[in-house]
Amino acid sequence: MPTVTNQNLTLTTENNSETKLTVTFDVEFNEVERNLVTLGVDWHPHIDIIGYDGPSGETELFRDAFPHTRLPVTAGSGSQTLRNKSYETTKSRSQLQEDTSGDDEIKCYIRMHAGGLPEVYAEPVATTDRTLAG
Repeated sequence: MPTVTNQNLTLTTENNSETKLTVTFDVEFNEVERNLVTLGVDWHPHIDIIGYDGPSGETELFRDAFPHTRLPVTAGSGSQTLRNKSYETTKSRSQLQEDTSGDDEIKCYIRMHAGGLPEVYAEPVATTDRTLAG
């Protein structure tokens, strides 16, 4: 499965009512993965929003919260790296309340999916968690 690296999450809250989540990452496809596009495979990410409380655990807040935009993978020899892929979604601040009191720690899992093949996902790769004040 493709390799995701340099994953990052940025949170931007406006008027303490809505938060824009921006996920960026690089993704590398090997030669076999690239050439699957000639057979109709469409590579795209599935990105989940996770509430994270360190050792006490994680809670999935939203599954597939971002658009499933097809990645521009081209057939060819060798590997292909797509850099700085960026996805955004906006949620109300209250939807990201994963703690009853205090700050909310949020991260995202990025799962690469090969549309057109059986439902098999690569292991999710997490962004660093970010804290939303109170």
